[in-house]
Amino acid sequence: MANENTSRTSRTRKSSNNWIIGMFWRFLASTTTVMLTYNPSGYSFYHWVKDDLINGEFDMASLSIKLFAFLALCIPWVVIGIATRRSLGFGGIFLVVAFFVAGIVTLVLNTDVDINNTTTLAWITVVILSIVLTIGLSWSIIRRRISGQVDIDRVDDGGHDDYHD
Repeated sequence: MANENTSRTSRTRKSSNNWIIGMFWRFLASTTTVMLTYNPSGYSFYHWVKDDLINGEFDMASLSIKLFAFLALCIPWVVIGIATRRSLGFGGIFLVVAFFVAGIVTLVLNTDVDINNTTTLAWITVVILSIVLTIGLSWSIIRRRISGQVDIDRVDDGGHDDYHD
């Protein structure tokens, strides 16, 4: 009996740690995707393409590399975007974004954050977008932890089932 209780406690602790580690990996994936696409430091896909457009330095080799990088960036955006839309829906995404916008307004009105500093606002936007995408990727887990309910995707195979054909 003692081993059984120890085993349950160990599983619960592992489950708790796995949840935290999973959230960290989701945040890391979201943040990496956002920051590779755009960040105010000047080292992002956006800046790479923009600088070449301004300087007129496009050749076929450079264009093919940029196209490859663009397509590679599209993959995580599509996966994360679809997961976020399915988990939160447009209403949920709106509420999460509105929550963070209200937080930014509160931060600006009650602290010394300079809203005229576009770099600061860009970093805040990058972090908020990363958090919104992380919440979208993790919503099923968060909801299960809060409510005890499990989300299940219903797969529709065209209205046919094995029992009534």
